[in-house]
Amino acid sequence: MVQFVVKALGKSLESYTVSNDVLTLKILIDSDTSETKDLLFSKEELDRGNGLVAGYMLDGLKLYSSKYFEVPVERISQAYRPVIYRSITMSSVQGDFVFEMSRASDVFFWIYLREVISKGGKISSLNHISAYDWELSDHQGDSLIGWLRETTGVTTVRITANSKTTLEKFKEISNSISYVLAYHVRATFRFSSEIVRNQEGVSSLPGRINDVDNIQFPKLKYDSNLTNYYSKMISSSDVSSQFLSLYHILEHEFDKIITEDTIKYVSSHVGSTSFSHKDPTSVENLIKEVVKRVKFSQDDDESLTAGKEINALRLVISRYGVSKSNLSRILGRDLIKYYGEHDVQFCGAKKIDLSKDDDEVFADLAQRIYTVRNAIVHSKSKNSSRFVPFRDEAALSREIPLLQAISEQIIESSAVDLN
Repeated sequence: MVQFVVKALGKSLESYTVSNDVLTLKILIDSDTSETKDLLFSKEELDRGNGLVAGYMLDGLKLYSSKYFEVPVERISQAYRPVIYRSITMSSVQGDFVFEMSRASDVFFWIYLREVISKGGKISSLNHISAYDWELSDHQGDSLIGWLRETTGVTTVRITANSKTTLEKFKEISNSISYVLAYHVRATFRFSSEIVRNQEGVSSLPGRINDVDNIQFPKLKYDSNLTNYYSKMISSSDVSSQFLSLYHILEHEFDKIITEDTIKYVSSHVGSTSFSHKDPTSVENLIKEVVKRVKFSQDDDESLTAGKEINALRLVISRYGVSKSNLSRILGRDLIKYYGEHDVQFCGAKKIDLSKDDDEVFADLAQRIYTVRNAIVHSKSKNSSRFVPFRDEAALSREIPLLQAISEQIIESSAVDLN
């Protein structure tokens, strides 16, 4: 175990010695003054980790048993620092699962150290140990694993179950929790096998910033295809990437909606008095319409016409519980007023008047969203209705809350019971 610790400490380690079954680490805590501190740990402390892992299994760096699951948090964005430094704990409604996000457990950190460092990795924060880290607590007598765990700040998610639970179920719960966290605190916490990077997150909808106190254990199982796009939006600091990530949530549902709409059309058509299965013309017209709709669902992005894609957007918006009242509640008076009074200046996308009837509002929403999307994607110099980085970012950022509100309703409406 000594070699793992030595590799992990990197340049912060001035020297180490092993004498009389005691490991002494001389740590550099101030490069300007060359100030060092000594840490002493017994051989028993180094050896005890091997006994911690009994009864656990590994899937990458996902530690689990029949009633326990722990995985490192990849903090892609960190808009609210206290989320990391204060633990979050919540229970499911039935009380059968308990979730906690906090410093890694001793058993997990032992595995983390062993697996990551032995593969040539390095815990980067150990190269930046400061005097402040030493003042957090009296390290005399602390366990080696405990000290490293606190110093590095490795954060994990832990889920404890009352009864036997499959790894797949644990993963489903962790995915739903990642969406709930992103929704409430505008920070993405992705659960994976590595801890990678920090970035600034995005601006939020009204009343949503740092909404830690309202986080509850998720009741729904969300589609990970959609929540991944949502997390990508939250983690990105680029407004065009944010918009397109949200657009992909709507686009992902095109096939499903077109299929449902085609089934509805066929059912209605064959049941009408004017249709006769004995009339070749009636049957031929029905076949042509179905083929046209199926062809649309199989078309790639390049072959979709504007009319087809706008109609698909309208169908998605109208079928997933998006309503004028919901938009008014989520967006708030100021944003609703903005969308009702302003075209999008860089592409001319039209205003949204919520006093119109539902069908008109859905059509206007689809048109505005699609026009903005095209202005981002198509950047030919002769195209006057195009998005220009930096120049148009403030205007584009105003469109994010509208698309975010619609995307969230799609994510929620497409979810199923987690139990």
